[in-house]
This record gives sequence, structure tokens and C-alpha cells, in this order.
Amino acid sequence: MLLKLGIATRLALLAYGELQDRLLPVKYTDIDYNVFTDAAAFLVKGLSPYDRSTYRYSPLLAWALVPNVLLHPMWGKALFCAADLLAARLIEGLLTANKVCKKQTRASVACWLFNPFTVTISTRGSGEALVTVQILLMLNCLLQGQTMAAAMLLGLAVHWRVYPIIYSLPIILWLPSSVTNKHTRTNVMKMQDMLSRDRICFASTSAATFVLLGAACYAAYGDPFLQETYLYHSGRKDPRHNFSIYFYNSYLTYELRDKVSWLAPLTQVVSTASLGIRYARQLPLCMMLQTMAFVAFNKVCTAQYFVWWFGILPLVLPQLAITWCTGVMLPALLWVLAQLHWLAWAYLLEFQGKSVHLEVWCASMVMFAANIYLMCQTIVHSKPVTFIDRRHLKKTK
Repeated sequence: MLLKLGIATRLALLAYGELQDRLLPVKYTDIDYNVFTDAAAFLVKGLSPYDRSTYRYSPLLAWALVPNVLLHPMWGKALFCAADLLAARLIEGLLTANKVCKKQTRASVACWLFNPFTVTISTRGSGEALVTVQILLMLNCLLQGQTMAAAMLLGLAVHWRVYPIIYSLPIILWLPSSVTNKHTRTNVMKMQDMLSRDRICFASTSAATFVLLGAACYAAYGDPFLQETYLYHSGRKDPRHNFSIYFYNSYLTYELRDKVSWLAPLTQVVSTASLGIRYARQLPLCMMLQTMAFVAFNKVCTAQYFVWWFGILPLVLPQLAITWCTGVMLPALLWVLAQLHWLAWAYLLEFQGKSVHLEVWCASMVMFAANIYLMCQTIVHSKPVTFIDRRHLKKTK
């Protein structure tokens, strides 16, 4: 029933989006969707997708949207919505495998299917759900003990969107070690513990997948692939308003040398690594916290970035205390209110043409504080539930 309602909701929004695009000056379809389609059109002509200016994604995305040109321009949106629905089935399967009760499982699946962010972003033509599916498939493979398949999926996800590389550390720490006698370990044995077969297999396979995909794309499209897909994002400065706490600095110094450009990656590395080490045994919780920190400290932050951790949130919900007084409900509400506050100022800036850049930045700071508060309360109010690995599965058979 939930899945049918999810399908109906997406079909209704796709139909509404078509009407809004035709009748209203403000379009429903994301501008990036037109960029994807144009890149696919270049591929059909035998050219490079990077001949389309502002296309800064893996060429695999453009290839996936070639039917936009050959069949119907709605193909890509249908593909992204299908990924949305597949993500819901994967979430259900992962929670069931971890012995979560049916009521909590249905609530968690509904949290993904009817989340206003995930529904609108996919129907507007953003492909974040494709990466979410890759990550959920990776977790499913880890659950089943399929280390090599999980590693290949992580390599693909990193090639596609880069940010999933932050999951490498906790996954490697989560994988079983090779030494079981903790009382007689020497320094050499501790090294062997870190270099267990599963950990070496995962690290080498994921790295090889990423390198091979990159090498193939570089061979096909040369320096533009490297520049637009990866290097552009590492030095990106966006003077347009966004949720990032660095927005105002980028706005003021867009044509100048940025003296604090090192701060964002430093805080991202420190926060994601610390969380990865501390919460590796609780893998979904760890990955969600890492993603929240990565997004909060990023130099650019738009609404679609929140989908990165919304895709893992349903796996974490069953272990959270969700009450107004002692749980994460109040922090979540404050997060929503902080975003609405930001959107109000952004509307004045973008649609009313008012000079409220400083006010938008202040709203971004409030949003940042709400993000950090929600993270901290998630840690405080989460039950220490270990993600079941294949060793636990063997014991229960």
C-alpha cells in the first residue's frame, strides 16, 4: 500500500510539474535537468557531454539520460522516481534483515517515500536517488557478507558523486578483523588485525573500481572529464545564495583570493573521520552523522544535498527516541523552522530583488546551528544498535 501511494504521489507531481512548466514563469523542473538532457543530446551526436557548459557530472549520468533525447524528455524523471521507489524497497529489506518490527519498518519506509525533499527533488529532475540506491545496495551487500560487491558499489558511488568516500573509514573498521584473542596481541598482531583479508579486499576493490571508471572516462573525454567532474568541485566558489555558512564570504571575495578556503575541507575531514572512528560499529548511524557533518561544513549547500542523509535516515529511525520532551522531535522541528526562516530571506533576495545578502547569511548560520544541534541530539537519543554483519547472521541460523 505504501509503495502504491508513493507511486501515485510521484505520478501526480510529474503531471503537475508539466503543467507548471507550461503555464507559469517559475518552472517546476530543475535547471540541472535541462543540462543533463543537453549533455545527452551531445552524446547522441557523437560529441562529448562536456561540450555542454555547466555539465559537471560523471558521463555515466548523461548516458543514462540518452533516452531523454531518443524516446521522451520525461525519461530521466521517471528513472529518478524509479530509483526513489527502489530505495524504499531496499530500506524495507535492510530493516527487516536487522529484525526491526513491521510497524517501525513501515514508518521508516514512509519517511523516505513521502519526505517532501525526496519526492520533489526526484520529480523535478535531480538524480540524487541514484546515488542513494547505490549506497543502500552497498549496505545490503555488506549485510550479506558480499564484501567485493559492496566495494565495487562504493567505488561506483564515489565516481558518481565523490562524497561517499567518507564512508570508507567506518566500513573498513566495521568489517571483521583477523585476530580474535585480544589478550595476547602483540604489535605485529595488531597490525594484522587492521590488515584483515576483508578490509584489504574492500579497500583495494573500491579503489580499483573508482580508478578504472575514472580511467575509462578520461580515455573517452580527456581533461574536461577530470576538470568538470572532480577538480571544479574541489575549488568551487558559489556567490549565489545557498545554505552554506561560507556563502557570504564567497559572495564578497568571488573575484579575490579566498584566504579561508582551507577551512571547509579541514572541518569536513576532522568531523567525518572522528565520527567514522567513534561510531563505526553502528554503521547506518555513523554514515548518516558523517553525511550531516559533511553537508553542514561544505562550501556550497543546496536543498538536494540534504537527500544525501535523508536516504540513510530511515535505517536510523528505529533506534531513535522520537518524543517531544526527550527525543529528536524538537530538534527536527527546529531544523525545519530554520530552513523556512532561510527560505523567507532567500525569496526576498531572488524574487523581490532586495539586497538582503547579509540577512541570508545570518539565516544560514541559524541553519548551521540547527544542523549541529540535530546531529548532537541524534547521538544523545540513539540506542547503541550494532549493524548486523555476517558473523551475527551465522550465529542466528
